[in-house]
Amino acid sequence: MFSVYYAAMSYADIQEKIASFTCIEEALTYFDIGFDSKFINEYRTP
Repeated sequence: MFSVYYAAMSYADIQEKIASFTCIEEALTYFDIGFDSKFINEYRTP
């Protein structure tokens, strides 16, 4: 569930934040989404 902080972000703020991630793990961690690193590493593309 998104916190109040996320809801207060504008569309442009969200787009900028997403563009700043250098890997999927950063995005998942930022949005507090659990993930299996083995799965991500297995299906990671160059």
